[in-house]
Order: sequence, then structure tokens, then C-alpha cells
Amino acid sequence: MVYSLLQTVYARLYGENYISSYEPFIWDREKFNCPYQKATKYFGRTSSLSIEGIYNHVKTALFINSTGKEGYINNEFFRYFSATQRASRPHLAKFIRANGRMSVFRALNPEAKMLLIIRNPIDNINCAKYKFSFYGTDFHPSDYPRFCEQLGANNKLILDKEKSQWAQRQAEYCHQMNTAAVEFASVDGNTKIIEYDCFIQDKATAVIEVCDFLGVVHRLGLTEQLGRSTGPMTGSITLSQPEYEAILPYDLLYTRITERAGVIRGLSTKDIRNHYGGNCANDDLDPEHMESTTNRLRKFIRFQKSKLRKFENDV
Repeated sequence: MVYSLLQTVYARLYGENYISSYEPFIWDREKFNCPYQKATKYFGRTSSLSIEGIYNHVKTALFINSTGKEGYINNEFFRYFSATQRASRPHLAKFIRANGRMSVFRALNPEAKMLLIIRNPIDNINCAKYKFSFYGTDFHPSDYPRFCEQLGANNKLILDKEKSQWAQRQAEYCHQMNTAAVEFASVDGNTKIIEYDCFIQDKATAVIEVCDFLGVVHRLGLTEQLGRSTGPMTGSITLSQPEYEAILPYDLLYTRITERAGVIRGLSTKDIRNHYGGNCANDDLDPEHMESTTNRLRKFIRFQKSKLRKFENDV
């Protein structure tokens, strides 16, 4: 939603003379260098994946502080987002896996304006269940082991690495990534934090604030554009009651994060309880098991298609 809004702003400012990148740690930069509405057709296609991006994600620490960024400055993948590399054309990039790495992108581009969007973990995980893997298992080996290792080395890990279940692991990811990003933003002079639910509740004010932050003139029509859905929507409740209860303590921690960020929660913990309490899904299916089964089916289908193509060529 916000990404599409920013693309509209950039198009008004620069016409077609700007670059868009959508989660370049996963998706091909060239294919996704277009309006988001046109890029949606590329999701789910192996030809749309960025081998370079996935490789660099897997090889890069999930959390990088101000003293550990030097090794990435001259990396060709990261250098693509540097101020000198993009001096000729403005660059708009949306990252999903950069919360713990914001210091690297700041070092690459000291003048870049960064928008950080945070959301309560219950709605976030409810939206992502069956659609998106926080630990990247739909694209590469799970980040969970190195996630725990890096946080455990700094005594920041809350959950039990071995005994925790799916829901708590997702909540831990949301909490740690939000915490790392807010810690960066609190000392960075050019990062604006947006609380998702607060943004949704008052889009008109939020759009004006974003435009002010970017230093561009707010024009009529921008707020109306946000009425059109673009990304995955929360929709119905997918969380089971045990999953909801496992995530709930992290929702209380989220309140502390918003307080540190200096933003107001759009939905209070009471609002969340009223929405989910007693309304959770009846099933308690493990998404990781379902994901593994789905991946096996996909491989089987691809294999059968390749056999069919070979047969057709032989005929």
C-alpha cells in the first residue's frame, strides 16, 4: 500500500526516470522495476527470483550494528543501493528483510530517507500464515537457526530455541526485527516510523506526513489511491486459539516498542483481544508442515511438466 503510494509520488516527480526495487533480497531487480500493480504477475515464478539477492541474504548476518557494516560497503549487491551508484536516477526500494541491516544501507546512502513500517505481531502473523515465511523457508534454508544463534550470542533471545512452537517463533521474529529497526531509527536523523494501524485509521493525515517527510508537495488523489488494496490483506482469522495465546505476550512487548518509537498504537491490546478472543480458527495445522508438503507437490508437478515437454518434443 505505502510502496504503491510512493511509486505514484515518484512518477509525478520523475516520470519514468526512476528505479523501483521490491524486496531485492528475493526478487529480480529488473522484473520488479515497474509499478507494483504490474509486478504482481511475477510473484510465485522461479524465473522472477534473484539468485544474487538470495545468496547475499543467506550470506549476510540478519543483525548488523554500526561497527559491523564495513564488510558490506564494497559488496556489489549492496553497492547497487549506494548514493554514488544511483546518483543519475532516483531509487525507491522496498525491503522486508532489512530491519536488522539498516545501518548498512545508511552507510551506503547517508542522505537516503527511510520509512519504517511496524505492525502489531498478532495481525502481522495472522496475515502471513499460509502466505509468507518470515524465516524464508519458501525460498531458501530456514533463517531460524542463525537467527537464534546471533540473538543468543547477545543474550537477546526470548524463546526456547528447541521447545518453542511455530507461533512463538514467528512472534519472536516480529519482535526482534521491530526492536532492531526502532533502535536504529531512534538515533538516525532521517528515518520516519509509521505504525501500520494508525496509518490505516487516518490515511489522509498519514499521507500528508509522509509527503512532508519526503519534502514533496501533497496533491489530491494520493489518499484516494490508498483505498485500493495492493498487497496481501489480513482477511479472516487464520490463527488457532493456542497460536493466538502464544503470540499475545509479544503484543504487550509491541506496546513498549511503539512507546520507544514515539508512535501511537492504532489498535490497543484490548482491541486485539476483542477481535481474536473466542473467534480463532478451529484448526491447529502446523504451517511449516503444510509448507513442506506443498513444496514437495510443487516439485512433483514441475517434474511431471518436464516429462510432458520431453514427450511432446520427442513426438
